Amino acid sequence: MRKSQIWRGLSAFTAMVLTLSIVGTGVVNDHRTDIDKFLGTSSTRVVTDEEVDTSEMYTYTSDYANTTELVTAMADIGERMSEEGSVLLKNNGALPLTADEIGKVSLLGFSSYFPNKGAILGPTAAENHGTDADTVDLVGALEARGFTLNDTLKNMYNSDGLKAIFKSEVATWTGTMEYLNLTAPAVGGVYTDKEPSVAQLDSADAGWRDSLNASNVLIITIGRAGSENADYTPGEAGVDPADGLNQADPLGLSDDERGLIAAAIESKKASGGKLVILLNNGNPMEIDELAENEDIDAILQVGTPGSYGFYGVADTLKGDFNPSGHLPDTYAVDNSISPAAMNYG
Repeated sequence: MRKSQIWRGLSAFTAMVLTLSIVGTGVVNDHRTDIDKFLGTSSTRVVTDEEVDTSEMYTYTSDYANTTELVTAMADIGERMSEEGSVLLKNNGALPLTADEIGKVSLLGFSSYFPNKGAILGPTAAENHGTDADTVDLVGALEARGFTLNDTLKNMYNSDGLKAIFKSEVATWTGTMEYLNLTAPAVGGVYTDKEPSVAQLDSADAGWRDSLNASNVLIITIGRAGSENADYTPGEAGVDPADGLNQADPLGLSDDERGLIAAAIESKKASGGKLVILLNNGNPMEIDELAENEDIDAILQVGTPGSYGFYGVADTLKGDFNPSGHLPDTYAVDNSISPAAMNYG
């Protein structure tokens, strides 16, 4: 009994000393400059070449002569990653687009204009504006590669009325942040559909459907975001019940997305055009109804392309690069049949 008491005492004393040393180290490091001034000491020392043997030292030499070369190389690797990583999930011969077709493109879906380049937290795509390698979105990349886009749609999706519909607010430790792109729900939260309905598009611009006749190469972007500390609760439990959009899973389609696709199909049939779906997603989606729809000509999964990857998307659409990517994850017809989904949480 006495030995046991001694060991308990020593353990408690050791734990106390360890705690004090950990806390004390942090305090001392935070006030190192003041302590050095008070004691007349120095915590650092500058060592010159004359004092040490530099023969075993390694000095890092950059591959780039200046920052212009650096950011240009960043843009190049971002573009190539997208080209080699995009996955052609379906194609009935619609892709690549011809030189004539890239001159009459209609971009539909708000993620076409405000896409997810990367995660909201963690590896957020840097916005390098005013540099030698400006960040690019889908619209900017397509126009840089010679595509002519439907101005009626561009103006409509950039109108204040539609922006108010798909603006997202996210609570973070620094406060509430606003985003003009999709955001993933917090763990345990629900996904809220942000795609404007066809009726809301009609209210924003009654002539948007007519504009598709001349620009009959229709590209719809469907997005799902990914982020640190965010996930999609499987099944209807993961969908905002206030939406009422017949969405069985947050990674499946909503009726607003189906309505936009149906309107595009109707226009395509009338004008003899094409319909291509881009998946701008950070998670595998339920897309069986898209794959089985014979009126959808092609599906290209582009993921979250980062700051420069949309150049690669544009190159792929026009046939300058052949997409060679393969899916790293299974795209289930029904996510609910996965044991992982059943055991979620």
